[in-house]
Formats: sequence, C-alpha cells, structure tokens
Amino acid sequence: MTTRTMSTRTCLLAVLLAISCGAAARDAKMGSVTVDLAAPRGYCELVDSQASDTRTLQTIRTALGSQNELLAMYADCAQLSDWRKGTRKLLDDYVQYQTTPSLKDVTVEAASTIKDACKSVREMAGQSLTESLVELNKRISTTASSVKVNEVKFLGVVAEDDTACYAAMLQKLTTEIRTEKTQVILMAITVAKGKMLRYIMYTPYVDAETVDKMLARHRINITAFLAANRK
Repeated sequence: MTTRTMSTRTCLLAVLLAISCGAAARDAKMGSVTVDLAAPRGYCELVDSQASDTRTLQTIRTALGSQNELLAMYADCAQLSDWRKGTRKLLDDYVQYQTTPSLKDVTVEAASTIKDACKSVREMAGQSLTESLVELNKRISTTASSVKVNEVKFLGVVAEDDTACYAAMLQKLTTEIRTEKTQVILMAITVAKGKMLRYIMYTPYVDAETVDKMLARHRINITAFLAANRK
C-alpha cells in the first residue's frame, strides 16, 4: 500500500468518526494556492457574525477536532433565513467543505487521488467494483430500515468519474429539538488546484431515490466548484 493510499484511508476514517456532526468563506488558503469555495446555487453561507450560525459552526469545528478542518458551510437560503429568525427549528439541506490540515501543503495529482480514494472507500465498505445501481438502491433501502439512532452506516461509492469520487452514508440522529432524523451524507472527494478537499452534501432521507437525486445535484456542484478554480 502506498503512502498516499494510507493517507487517503486515514482521512476517510477520520471523516467517518466525525461525520455525525453536521458557510461560505469565499476562498481558503491551502499551501501556496487559494481555493475558491463556490456556493451551490440557492445556498447561503453560515457566518460567525450571526449568533445562531456561530453556535453551529463552533459545534462542528469542535467535533471535527484536529484531524479535519471545516473550510466553509452553506445551507439552503430559505431554510437558513427562517432558521435565523427562529421560525424554523432545523436546517435540513446544507453542504460543507472540509480538508485535512496536514494535507493543505501537499500537492496531489487529481486522477490518481480520486482513483485511490474510491478504491479505499470500496474496501472499507466491502463493496464490489461491479455492484449495479439496482443492487445499490436495494442495499440503501435495507440499510435505511435497519440503521439505529446515533448510528452511521457507510454505503460506499455511488459514482466515480474524472472529477470526483462520490461516497454515501446514512445516519439516524436525535436532533437538538429531540426529534429523530435520517439523513443522507454524500461526500465528494475532489481535487482543485492540486489540493484534495471533501465537498459534503447533507439532506433528509426519503427513499432509495434520494441518493440518485443528490448525486445529480452534487455533480452540478462539483462542476461549478472546479470551474471556479480554473481561473
């Protein structure tokens, strides 16, 4: 196993341990380059100047610890507005940009990094390289019905292309208002300007098609993110 593969796996394991926690600074300094943290269409940044945002951001930063760094967080603009006014109790649709501090000064090659990331994810999930979409959706439905409160179930790779490795998880949690919520976490591992980042989307689980719909949206997000960083 190469050092790069080991580093990728270590990062992924750290993310899985911290993922239950769950903005945008417009850019982030990573080593000698500045990465544009593009916001998804219709999403607005959580900022430390807003008291409600600060509490959430600080909670996430604390939960991520020293192994992972929150670079930015955005939520659906309408949800965020209502949440700040107190007319909405929870944010359901949001994204985060994360990185690993020790890798900020490391320059990587996109194609091999994405390939290694997907290989590590599949190994961690015990997932076949030839798993069909039908088989994946069946497994998602089964997992959603069996996941327990405060548990994260790793689904594995749901898509891989030249721009990102997309890995999905299901999580059932008890919210701060004491309700239960099952959400899908779709993590895109990508490379911009030679820097590896994790661009993570969160949304409530409805049915097996939730992942397919998220994937279609997140691919648009990744396209916009990479386009913003070709300048």
